[in-house]
Amino acid sequence: MSLCIGLPGANAANCKIYGCNDDCEFTTDFRLEDCRFEDKGINPFFILKSGYQLVLESEEEKSEETVLRDTKLIKFDDRTIITRVVEERAYEDDVLIEISRNYFAICKKTNAV
Repeated sequence: MSLCIGLPGANAANCKIYGCNDDCEFTTDFRLEDCRFEDKGINPFFILKSGYQLVLESEEEKSEETVLRDTKLIKFDDRTIITRVVEERAYEDDVLIEISRNYFAICKKTNAV
């Protein structure tokens, strides 16, 4: 299992490119031990609400990400966390090439995913 963390705020690359002034936030300290994770919520870059769907596509590729009603319990740092299942369907040239189910939760304190 891998851990993916998405943070609200601008990322470091965009700060350098666009010169975001004081709006740039970047951290290497995620304070996961302080988090109370929930299986639904919203931050500026991620919507974790049952039924939400995001479709990303180009001429050759398409990705459909759907937040399901399903939840999954995972163990993390001696804690049990309820996560929301997000299903991703990947297509190349309109042919389904992959279906994956990933588990997400949002930290209420930091708004990190």
